[in-house]
Formats: sequence, C-alpha cells, structure tokens
Amino acid sequence: MSQIVLVRHAESEANVAAAWQGRGNAALSPTGWSQVEALAKRMNGRNFDAVVSSPLDRAYETASAFSPAPEVEDDLIEIDLGNWEGVAFDVVAEKDGVLLRSIYDGVDERFGEIGEKMSEVAARAWAVIDGLAERVGPDGTAVVVSHGGVIDSLIATLLPTVSRRPHRMASNASISHLVGGPGNWRLARFNDTAHLGRVPAVAEHYLGEGDP
Repeated sequence: MSQIVLVRHAESEANVAAAWQGRGNAALSPTGWSQVEALAKRMNGRNFDAVVSSPLDRAYETASAFSPAPEVEDDLIEIDLGNWEGVAFDVVAEKDGVLLRSIYDGVDERFGEIGEKMSEVAARAWAVIDGLAERVGPDGTAVVVSHGGVIDSLIATLLPTVSRRPHRMASNASISHLVGGPGNWRLARFNDTAHLGRVPAVAEHYLGEGDP
C-alpha cells in the first residue's frame, strides 16, 4: 500500500491574528518557526520518495525544514475564501453567520459567497494524492505539506460525519497518515503533534504504528 504523510503548515501570523487565511501569503509566526524546528527533528533522516508542497510560503517553508527542494503543486493551495480572505473570525461570524454556520454544519456552499466549496477542494487534493500514489508505487511514501482546509476536506470524505469546518481538527505542524491507494484510502493516523510536546485528544484514536 502507498503511504501519504499529510503535514499542515506551521503557525502563521494570520493564525495568530485569528483571521481567515486562504490564499493570502502570511509569514510564519515566531511560534511557527519553533514548530518547524521541532518538525524537522522528527522528519529528518526519514526516506521519502517525494515531498510536495502547496505554493504558499507558509507551507513551502514548513516543507523545506526536512526536504532540500520540495516540489510545488498548485492544487495543494488553501481554499479560495472569497470575500472572507484576511477578515477576522469574529467579523465574519457577525456579518455572515448564517452562511458560516451552514458550512460548519456540512452544507457544501461557497466560502465567502464567491470562493470554493469543500467538495471542490477535496477533488483537486485527492487528484494530487492519487497521482502521488501511482508515482511512488505500493511500497512508496510521499509527504504532502498543505493547509488545514485542504486536509480537513480530505478527512471529511473519509469520515463523512465530521464537520467540514476548516481547521477544526488539523493543528499547525500536525502529521496525519493515509495508507492505501486510489479509491481505497484509509486514515491510519490523524493530527499527531507529539513532536510539539503534546498529543491532542482527537488524535489519540488515530495514532498508527511507526513514525512519523
């Protein structure tokens, strides 16, 4: 079975500011750089057949911590948030609370009225992952460094009862682990942040054998 290691980028300045962050290119925060260092210690020395990153700096810089030259894949970019890009969480909740709640409840609507749907994000992300699986083969391992919304869109298709709320579970600099192949993926590990000195409760049921 092919293995895909999903890594969410380290904390960004927009995360600190509690603002919606889609395709904006916010820099990593000081805490984010500390997370990158911890992630590098865990990942360095591992043999990966491919390391592929979103084109946004916060993902590429995270990937560069354990790969000298990550590949860039445009379809791993974060959700197009439409009118919500860069807007504070509380402002969106006050102004567009009905739409926001609908999305949180799993209705496949466009973010910020004119952005992407989660189903569209999942479709492009799965296409990348399926392609990587075919490329590395049944014995290969690829790392995908992307974003909370992208990872959550993938998890939502494997665990359909999970809310599609972006960033609900995928923590900054977390590791999740898919095994299988096109049309037959399963989640072996989810939201593992042991390298950061903590293991979120939601991860405990999904931690797989081995490391990372």
